[in-house]
Amino acid sequence: MTWESIAKAKIRNPRAGLLDATTTSVHIVHEDDDLFGRIDEIERNGFILVKNDAHELVGVLTANDLARQFGAIARPFSLLGEAELLLRRHVQKKLPELYAKATPDWADAPTFGRYKSILASPEHFAELDWPLDHTRFITLLSAVVALRNELMHISKDPLTPEDLNKIESFATMLRLVTPPS
Repeated sequence: MTWESIAKAKIRNPRAGLLDATTTSVHIVHEDDDLFGRIDEIERNGFILVKNDAHELVGVLTANDLARQFGAIARPFSLLGEAELLLRRHVQKKLPELYAKATPDWADAPTFGRYKSILASPEHFAELDWPLDHTRFITLLSAVVALRNELMHISKDPLTPEDLNKIESFATMLRLVTPPS
């Protein structure tokens, strides 16, 4: 469906609807249909039309809608993964003896909680050579740990913009103070 196809349909028939303006075959799905089963179809056709039980058109779902939703869902996970990676690399580089003494699975699967307990020590934190206030860092890390746990284990609700901002701020801060490997 394009602006041109809509104009042509309206010229032919002033009462023309969306179906009259389509340039490809229209795929209509029920609003309760499984979205994941329709992803390939949306990608292939660019959109699907959505109807309700009364067979009324209730919406259009586009590939852009899917991309935007995926980004909203994936962003916190991506930021948390980046932050964990930056912390791991820097702690491993600056505190190798602590890193080596940690429990055997820590090196394979470090978590924010473990970093929080190690970096709670002002002496350990000082070894990182970061120009950051220790108390503020631990406060932000604690908030991010809580959000990570909620996101991964408890909540089915999306993060609030404020919560996402905490994670983004933490990841940005780590990017700024951690030299590239």
